[in-house]
Amino acid sequence: MSMTRNAVRIRYGQFQHHIEKGEYLEAYGFMTDAYKENQPLTEFQIIFASLADKEYRCSKHIGVKVNGDRAEICPTSESGWFGPHFLGTSYILKKQHGAWLFTGEMGLHLD
Repeated sequence: MSMTRNAVRIRYGQFQHHIEKGEYLEAYGFMTDAYKENQPLTEFQIIFASLADKEYRCSKHIGVKVNGDRAEICPTSESGWFGPHFLGTSYILKKQHGAWLFTGEMGLHLD
């Protein structure tokens, strides 16, 4: 696994930890500047409180795609015709100030 993909996985784990603990101010610090300019902390709490629900969490099978300064992290299937593939809610991150930060963009990958 590349160091970049591992850094994204670690960042997701830290972010999810704060969300699960209800530490929204700390989790808000993991968002990009552009996100914070458009979404106040109160709206962030409303949007991301649902992430504490385990159905929105990335499972132990996590895939990471990196393209330059953008990354996408998503649960993966354990297997498939062409190997594991993204399956579920994905989160987009952008490298900013030397750290991987969440943009607030999410996607949905269906089988």
